[in-house]
Amino acid sequence: MSKKPKGLEHTYQVRLCPTPEQSRLLMAHCQEYISTVNVLASALEADVIPHEGFSTKDFVAALPSCVKNQALRDARSVFKRSLELECLPVLKKPICPWNNQNWQIEAGKLTLPVSLDGKVQQIEIACADVELVGLPGLLRLKKKRGKWIADVTMTQEKPPQTEEEGVMGIDLGIKVPAVVHISGKGTRFFGNGRSQRHMRRRFYARRKKLQKAKKTRAVKK
Repeated sequence: MSKKPKGLEHTYQVRLCPTPEQSRLLMAHCQEYISTVNVLASALEADVIPHEGFSTKDFVAALPSCVKNQALRDARSVFKRSLELECLPVLKKPICPWNNQNWQIEAGKLTLPVSLDGKVQQIEIACADVELVGLPGLLRLKKKRGKWIADVTMTQEKPPQTEEEGVMGIDLGIKVPAVVHISGKGTRFFGNGRSQRHMRRRFYARRKKLQKAKKTRAVKK
């Protein structure tokens, strides 16, 4: 297992353009991955499998070995989370990750291993030509609003710290709209992502209702 590089992590979103056959294959991998994580987490909770000494060779899944390894790690993470929540979370959103040693984006093509007809094969998927800066990390595939997106994590070198000038970093997210970190002073969180999503859905439903009623003036207000 390669050591995780130290530095600042930046996530790029790369749009994929798979063929219909590749799209079905990717969705099958995403569903198999989530199903495997849920089954392994349930087995850990029920003490069906040991918490140590259990590896990818001890269970079967229609996934490449690198993805099976990530599924086992995520299952252990879900199980540890269940101890805090006092219930076992069930993953539903289909995603599938590949580690930094098993994918490559070059010249508008994403190359990664998949399980096809019981064998692991490399496939090339057309994607947006995005300049990725830094050392490659985890790549996570997901389907959002009918479009395939690859969340690519790249690790960049930390800028040298200076004593005269303070450095502030801002990260925008979904669950937490904004996180601010000031070197030497700490971190502060802003906003509530769940509340914002609720308001967004509420206003969207309201606009849709007014548009159907052809009340355009009310929509503009």
